Amino acid sequence: MSNKPMSDKPTVLIVDQNPNDLQPLSDRLNDHAKIMIATSGQQAIDVSADVASLDLIILSQELGAEDSLAICSTFKSQSHTKDLPLVVLADQAVETDRQAAIRAGADDYLDRSMPAQWMASRVKLQLDLKYKTDLLTEIALLDPLTSIPNVERFNECLDIEWRRGHREFTTLTLIHLAVDHFDSFTDQHGLGAGGDLLKRISRLMKANCLRAADMVARYADEEFVALLPGTELDNGMLVAEKMLGAVKALNLDNEKADSGQLTISVGVVSIEPSRDNKPTDLLDEAEDMLNQAQQAGGDQVQAIAL
Repeated sequence: MSNKPMSDKPTVLIVDQNPNDLQPLSDRLNDHAKIMIATSGQQAIDVSADVASLDLIILSQELGAEDSLAICSTFKSQSHTKDLPLVVLADQAVETDRQAAIRAGADDYLDRSMPAQWMASRVKLQLDLKYKTDLLTEIALLDPLTSIPNVERFNECLDIEWRRGHREFTTLTLIHLAVDHFDSFTDQHGLGAGGDLLKRISRLMKANCLRAADMVARYADEEFVALLPGTELDNGMLVAEKMLGAVKALNLDNEKADSGQLTISVGVVSIEPSRDNKPTDLLDEAEDMLNQAQQAGGDQVQAIAL
C-alpha cells in the first residue's frame, strides 16, 4: 500500500534497457504520474527499496541477459512491492508469454506496438484501480472508535519507516502508552465514558505529534502507540511527557489511582535500524518500558535507547 497522501501524483517506475523507446508513453503519463526510470531489473529492485513509495511498475519483457519473469516474481515476493500493479511490455505479444507473465504476477500484458495513448489508458486504468483499492484499505485500517490507524496500519508504517531508517542511518523512536486502571475508570463512569476517553487521548496524542512523518495508532484496548521517525530519545521523551501532562490536565476522576485522577503510563524506546536488529526489538522493549512504568505506580515515563 502506498504511504503518500491521496492527493499526490502516483509514482510509476519504467524498467527498460532503452527507455527512450518508451518516451511517447512517458509523455502521455507525465501529467498523471511521476515517472522514474531503471535500465535493468536489478536496478529496478534497488530503486524500489530506496523509494518511499511506488504505485505501479512497467517492466519490459526484453531485458537482455536478465529473466524478466524472474524480476516480476521478485517484485511480487517483496513485502513493499507485492501489491503494486505490474504491467509487462512485450516486443511481440504471444499468448503463451502472456500466460507466463500473468502467472509470474503481472496485472496486464501489453504489446509495445500499441499506440502510446492506448498503452497509457491501460496504465491509467491500473492506477485508478490501485487508488480505489488503497482508499478502501485506508478506511479498513482505521480504528472504528477513535478514527486513527489501527494496529495493522501501524505495523505497515513501522515496516516502511524501519527500512527508511536502515537506508538513511536515522533513529526511530516508539512511544507506547496505556491508561492506568482503565477498567476502574469504566466501572466508575461507564463504558460510554471509557470510549469517549479513548477518543480524547487519541486527539491529545495527535496534537503532540505534529510532523507529517509522525503517526499515532490504537494498539490494543486502552493502549496507543506513536511512531516518530528521525527522532532521538530525548525528543521522544519530551513528546511523551507532554502527552502525560495533557492527560492529567483532563482532570478526570479515577478512584483506583493513588492521586484520584486519571493518568497514563508511557514507555519510550529509540533505536537505529540495522542488520543487527529488527522491528520486534523495538516493540518488545517499548512494551517492557511501559510495564516498568505501570509497575512503578503509573503516571510516569520509562525510556531507553537501544
